[in-house]
Amino acid sequence: FGQMYNQQRYIYFLMPIFVLIFSYVLYLCAIVITKWIFIAVSKPGNGRRNCRHYDDRATKTPENITSTGSHTVRPKIQIYFNVVLTVVFVATAFFTLSGIDIREANAIPNTGHSDNLNTLYSISTTMTYHWDAGATGRYVAEHAGKDDIVITTDIYNTYPYTKKVDYWLWTGNLVSWQPYHQAGDEIRDDTYGVIVIRDIFKFIEVLNKNYDKNIWVIGSSSLVNSDHVDPIFRKIFDSRQSNLVLTGRDNVSRLYLFPAISFKERIAVTDFIPSTSENTLKPDSGGKINMDFAVEKSSSFLISGWGEVEKVTGTWGLDGRSILFIDASNSSFDIARESTINITARPLPHPELIQELSIYINSEQAYTLVLDDKDNFKEYTASLKPGLFKQGLNVIEFRYSYSFTPLELGLGSDSRNLAVLFKGIEISN
Repeated sequence: FGQMYNQQRYIYFLMPIFVLIFSYVLYLCAIVITKWIFIAVSKPGNGRRNCRHYDDRATKTPENITSTGSHTVRPKIQIYFNVVLTVVFVATAFFTLSGIDIREANAIPNTGHSDNLNTLYSISTTMTYHWDAGATGRYVAEHAGKDDIVITTDIYNTYPYTKKVDYWLWTGNLVSWQPYHQAGDEIRDDTYGVIVIRDIFKFIEVLNKNYDKNIWVIGSSSLVNSDHVDPIFRKIFDSRQSNLVLTGRDNVSRLYLFPAISFKERIAVTDFIPSTSENTLKPDSGGKINMDFAVEKSSSFLISGWGEVEKVTGTWGLDGRSILFIDASNSSFDIARESTINITARPLPHPELIQELSIYINSEQAYTLVLDDKDNFKEYTASLKPGLFKQGLNVIEFRYSYSFTPLELGLGSDSRNLAVLFKGIEISN
């Protein structure tokens, strides 16, 4: 189950083995305690002899042991030993079994998904109810086609019903539970090896890349837990009631269907983050689009994938990509002409890797810059061909070839995944 330091509830898969081990340990404890008592009540000088009698009892019985010699166990002592062993075992078993509530045990099969659970008798002390994986999973198993894609927020409880999982939607960064790993350019879960969707960009990529396929999204209780899934996903799903297929018996789980379409853009960044006058860059009177990443007033333009504005210094691009909105309408900026973008930035220095900054405009790759100066800010220039920009809203996306925490590289205690530190951007014809 991956790196799980405090997720006790998954141990129930091995519970039968644990019960057997515990029962045997209980039996051994009874024998040891009895042996100690037997030695304590023996006559002085006879303890070692009686211990040998105890050790030999497994191969010798009162019927085949002679009544003479140093290894003789008298019937009276044997009876005493057995009585003490029985009393000790019964006592320890009683205190063990006293924690079992028969009524709670019998109530488990009849507990509804929306009923409150007694967490002392459930598989987790953190869950007060058991989410309904069955209703959503069975529906997908019965109605999904061979080429359909299944996305779930619960990688473990979905598969037994659907027999198919293609993506796991999980944006959480729990220190105690990270059952996934980096595999090339993708992040995959440790159990089934499926790709993990860690942000809205990957979700958008999956839906648009597979525009000609039905996509099923199974939302568990993780969808309403911000520590598991970014609340922005719940917001987009709540706005897509036409895609809602059913609600589980727990009134929490949801099943959504995004049917196949004939055009490639099924969903966009603006579906998650609407464009407003406050978060969209516009050209100045000279037709230039400027962004100063070292002043606080620029923070409203940092759509996604950015750190906080650091005065004088700049703003870090985080994780795999960062987004800006631009609207060139009603300005002298000519979208039909070739334009130039100047970026002043420096990469997070890596001892072996060179940072590559890819520029995408409206989902089309425009240019890739090689940030070759690892230690200083440098101005990089790229030419942008005509036709990349369009009337109205334009989405500029910066994708990074790597991102690491300074902690990983021994550069400090910062635990953010840093990629590129931006100082300024200028776009002009």
